[in-house]
Amino acid sequence: MTVQRVKKAKHQPATAEIISDDEQPETPVSTKKPPPPPVIGEYLLTAQTYVGIQTVYRESQSTIEGHWSARRYFDESKKKVETTANERGIEPVLESSTATIYSKSMKPADYVTNDVNEPKDWYNVESVVNHLAKSLSKGIRVDLVIKYRAKRLVKEFEDEEEMDVMEIAEEEAPLAKRPRQVICAYYRLLTL
Repeated sequence: MTVQRVKKAKHQPATAEIISDDEQPETPVSTKKPPPPPVIGEYLLTAQTYVGIQTVYRESQSTIEGHWSARRYFDESKKKVETTANERGIEPVLESSTATIYSKSMKPADYVTNDVNEPKDWYNVESVVNHLAKSLSKGIRVDLVIKYRAKRLVKEFEDEEEMDVMEIAEEEAPLAKRPRQVICAYYRLLTL
């Protein structure tokens, strides 16, 4: 028996693939990286509304940007302020409405403050939250504080003399500094 040795070719011949008109050629695979998924910022929100030093409405929750309704908060807050104003006989005057945005790693000097006088201003706050989330900041917080000053309503006086006496008493000294002297002066003027 004879043994034949078959030499194997080092290079195999290239195979040709025939594509018919019905088949589509394979699309080349892109080597580009796909765009990163959008970053959605999660933050802890604390919103408070004050009339004078009294808190009349408060809300605190962990939320995702775009899910908290600033309009609903402003509406509910306004109702509570009006109720308090009617109960106390005052006129509320808006002093400030400010949101403070910060993260765990920020120093107090770096905190971002933003005026939020109406609900549409909340988009600016959430854009800062989004920026902090994209920079991978942890522990993002937003503190919204709305402050109203309590302005006393002027009661109607029956005669002009009583109104003049009240104006003189208010001009002499503010009530907070010398209340006893003002009351005594007011009493003396009334008894004349």
